Amino acid sequence: MKYIVVIISCLLCFSCRKEADDNSHFKYLSIEESYGLVLGKYINGIDTVYKIFELNDQENLEEVKYLNEDKSEINFNRYPVAIYNLNTAYFLINFKYGNQNSIESYLIRRFDGSSRKLPVAVAPEHSGELDYRNNTIRHDQSSRFYYYNSSGNWRLDLSNEQDPKVEEILKGEELNDHFTVDYLGNILSDKKLYPVQGNVTNLNNSNSSNVYPLESFSNSMYYIFRSGDSIQCSKIKVDKGISEENLFPSFKLTNDEAGFVCSHAFPSVDKIAVILSKAILVIEGNTIKKVNMENLNLNKIISSFCSGDYCFVYGENAVNTKVLVRIDLSSSNPVFTQIIAPNDIEIRYFSVSSANDLMFSGLRMSDSKKLFGYIPFNRNTKIIEDDKGISEIQVVVR
Repeated sequence: MKYIVVIISCLLCFSCRKEADDNSHFKYLSIEESYGLVLGKYINGIDTVYKIFELNDQENLEEVKYLNEDKSEINFNRYPVAIYNLNTAYFLINFKYGNQNSIESYLIRRFDGSSRKLPVAVAPEHSGELDYRNNTIRHDQSSRFYYYNSSGNWRLDLSNEQDPKVEEILKGEELNDHFTVDYLGNILSDKKLYPVQGNVTNLNNSNSSNVYPLESFSNSMYYIFRSGDSIQCSKIKVDKGISEENLFPSFKLTNDEAGFVCSHAFPSVDKIAVILSKAILVIEGNTIKKVNMENLNLNKIISSFCSGDYCFVYGENAVNTKVLVRIDLSSSNPVFTQIIAPNDIEIRYFSVSSANDLMFSGLRMSDSKKLFGYIPFNRNTKIIEDDKGISEIQVVVR
């Protein structure tokens, strides 16, 4: 009888161990108390380990745990390679597994960390090993998300959260990094308009160089392009047929000034901000104007994100000092707010939330110490030193 008990115990232990080792799904991430997430890597012996960390209520940077239905921790045998912001309710995490570098995508609900594995991986194309920061996912007003990769162009449909779908679109066409989607699902990319209804249309200025589609929120789409030594903007209306017209004036900018960084759409004030390396243009209806950079304490722009209310810009001022500013474009004369003291911290990566909160990683200039910070819009700032030796890939505000 004693041997039977031992055998049964061994079988149970083996069964438990096998379940833990083979567990390839999780129901929750332990992020309920986190302000932001860090996707990073570090060296563990001779292995490079990729993990997700959270900046939590205790102002610590803790490893995120994978949980089962009953909130017990499991051993999840994949490793994270990318986090994508989708909307105010969800973000997406891609995981790699196996010798073939296969990708799985999990939809994560922001408020409680619950997860759902998608039937088909959402894996936008990026250059370089584990260079997943180029967040080339666009969306329309119907909770549909658009992206491309080497196997085609795709749309993730979350209109029914209980039954997410991934479908291929625009077969035989190629989107690029700067494609945009309006609220109805019309797509502007690579000097072409792909309307929801109707045939593919070449842009009027398709022979121009440096064509960049802009974020859109209404029944009009915009793009900027270079004509000679000037930057111009064109407006496409797609509500009643398709029509296109150029906006005036144009702006003479050197190649150094006109490097495209990004664009931000602000539906609340009916404006689109075009962020260039040394200039900001603001489109409002049929008008376009150039913003005075000196008044915004800026000379050069390195990176920018939009919260929905503000542009957050990291760059340099007139004396080449690193600055991070929040720009309010709601009035006719945009104003800035200094977020971090000039040259205090050199920002590496940052992201912002729809509530105007900010998460960043960077180096303190005085001692080159690595930092992670959470800067809420109207609450106390939390900045902690990295004591884990993390080489971060992404930072994301929860």
